[in-house]
Amino acid sequence: TYLILGTDAIGRDMRARIRPGLGLSMIIGLVVGLFSIVFGICWGAISGYYGGLADILMERFTDILVNVPSMIILTLLNLYLGNAGKGSVLVFILALIMTSWVGIASRTRIQFYRYKNREYVLASRTMGAKDRRLIFKHILPNGIGPLVNTAVSIIPASMRFETSMSYLG
Repeated sequence: TYLILGTDAIGRDMRARIRPGLGLSMIIGLVVGLFSIVFGICWGAISGYYGGLADILMERFTDILVNVPSMIILTLLNLYLGNAGKGSVLVFILALIMTSWVGIASRTRIQFYRYKNREYVLASRTMGAKDRRLIFKHILPNGIGPLVNTAVSIIPASMRFETSMSYLG
């Protein structure tokens, strides 16, 4: 038989040995990516659309959060929520979600500042469109390009972090 990744020193199939770890890493990456995208877009949309005091307070919170290392958040969550069995994977996913949404929120905020005063948005507002319609029908679809690039990078970043943490124990 032909083994795609070959064998190790004692003849075991490397693909069969890698598959379980890859499956867990993919699950962690996809779950973290999904929650980070949803929360980051909502946070950035509120911050960028409404501006003013809400934007200042939300940005200061994200500034504080982005300067706290992920390792510290992971350690604190392990201390408070426990680290036994499958709970440790959930704690790890929660720690990654708490730190990875900040980048997409910042990019979303920038896109909302770019598009919220365009003519088509002002015309729609003049015709009586509600804030929700302006956000989800007019501004977000036009600023989705850079958000997709940022969102796609969350998945491999969380997989890399998970791999390095599993190597460290």
